[in-house]
Amino acid sequence: MHGEQLTSSIKNVFASASDWFAGYHTYADHQTWLSTQISNHASITSSFSAGKTFQGRDQAGIKIGSGSNNVVLHGLQHSREWISGAVVEYIIDQLLSGSDSRVAGYLKKYTFHIIPIMNPDGFVITQTSDRMHRKNAQSNDGCLGTDTNRNWDFHWNEGGSSSDACADDYMGPSAFSSPEATNIGTYLKNLPNVVSYIDFHSYSQLWMTPYGFTGTPPDNYDSYLKPLADGAVAALQAVNGVQFTAGDIYNTIYPASGSSVDYALSVGVGAPFAVELRDTGRYGFSLPASQIVPSGKEVWAAFTSILDNLNTD
Repeated sequence: MHGEQLTSSIKNVFASASDWFAGYHTYADHQTWLSTQISNHASITSSFSAGKTFQGRDQAGIKIGSGSNNVVLHGLQHSREWISGAVVEYIIDQLLSGSDSRVAGYLKKYTFHIIPIMNPDGFVITQTSDRMHRKNAQSNDGCLGTDTNRNWDFHWNEGGSSSDACADDYMGPSAFSSPEATNIGTYLKNLPNVVSYIDFHSYSQLWMTPYGFTGTPPDNYDSYLKPLADGAVAALQAVNGVQFTAGDIYNTIYPASGSSVDYALSVGVGAPFAVELRDTGRYGFSLPASQIVPSGKEVWAAFTSILDNLNTD
């Protein structure tokens, strides 16, 4: 499994957090884990689905809290980036079972809409036939998958994406041709007062803001978005000494049009971020499971920095 270990024993679904976060898990076990968190914390949680994937799976999520300020986050838009789903689940665990004294306040101030596996069809492909599959499961000109993070309907097909159906960054035949991106886009657009949206990826150790389609950042980049990202990377580094870089997508990693965070900002989301988690290339997409908990701890610190500094009602 390219350096990771895949755990498929159902006992781990009901085990302690330390056992769950000790390994990577099957898609079925992830779904059981999520439903178990909801049933075990019914007073502060509920289940939801952003919609159906190309193959008919739910983009299953958990709502946590009761605040008027909505925060949306997900992992595994790119299916080979297993650490992203694990870290999102770590955030869920901290909100439900962690020891951070600030959580009670967060649950009154915010409602969290969290989807650990945004692209379940692709995730299943990585576990059954092609560990390095990045895209969804749509067939395009004989090649498998659309890169959903080049498929969002905002400045689609304006650079940093490919028209080659076999390319990893294939943008699709038209904007929002992929149900996965369309569903999350609709969810964001219809949800009032979304003060932040975070799309977790790997790898490169970056905390990024819009835009990806242009090198000219948004008007509030210097006054709001960049300070939030700077605070997040400072809080993250204080945990394990790991260094992330903050900046806009275009100038920090590469041009990328039709991306989730650009679209999110366009529909009024207050502070959208694309995060590239560990590492910087030693393990790449095959980050060992031993790094799940350290990654989770440092990202939790970054996440709380964001929550403490957002513009809210």
